[in-house]
Amino acid sequence: MFRFQMASAGALLMILTLSSCGREAGEPSSENQATEEFQWQTEQFADLRILRYQVPSFEKLSPKQRELVYYLCQAGLSGRDIIWDQNYRHNLEIRDVLEAVYTRAEKAEPSAEREAFEVYTKRVWFSNGIHHHYSNQKLEPGFSKAWFETQLQALDLKISDEAMRAIFDPSFDAKKVNKDPEKGDLIGGSAVNFYEPGISKAEVDAFYAQREKNAGDEPISFGLNSRIRRASDGSLEEEVYRVGGRYGAAIERIVFWLEKARTAAEN
Repeated sequence: MFRFQMASAGALLMILTLSSCGREAGEPSSENQATEEFQWQTEQFADLRILRYQVPSFEKLSPKQRELVYYLCQAGLSGRDIIWDQNYRHNLEIRDVLEAVYTRAEKAEPSAEREAFEVYTKRVWFSNGIHHHYSNQKLEPGFSKAWFETQLQALDLKISDEAMRAIFDPSFDAKKVNKDPEKGDLIGGSAVNFYEPGISKAEVDAFYAQREKNAGDEPISFGLNSRIRRASDGSLEEEVYRVGGRYGAAIERIVFWLEKARTAAEN
């Protein structure tokens, strides 16, 4: 059940914008004393507060060091969609539609449903998907399906039936990662996209047991960089994350920027 997830761009940009559930709003760290002009908290919604941090040491970096930071940030941005897709198979489609409604209907008349939609969209952005970043429970939209369909129609936007169901049906793909065997199959009951829907834990255990049996004496880890899907003959097979494989185009961009980073690295 252990899987490797590609780091999102958010991890690299955390020095600029963070969400905090601990430190009080406006309270600076011991290393970065606040100024009267600097606004630490930008907004608060649901269980999140968006904080801004000063990074005065950035100004002390050499041009070469700043170049390195830029290349690493670009590498992270190139892999952004990977973690969204890994978190849930409909995340990218849902994100694209939410962002289209959010940006193209900015001047829409204010309403309780519009406000709930904006909060939901921001929560999805923060969690890299429609499941809560800590609890793994699916986020509740807070706005009606009828209101959302009206927005899509007005903007001539389309969304698949299953993605629509994922937003509004609380029982469908309700938990990103199910760790309680009493609440269902640990794999079949998890919405995370490391396994194609319809695959059970028993099948995955048998698949890797056979691979381990044939591995010989050389110790090796299985399933770290792959997704399990069902082949046309009904058997299981791995889609490996690599150039030329799953996420190949994104990984090529990551490699490109990391190669650039090597030219700016000090050692």
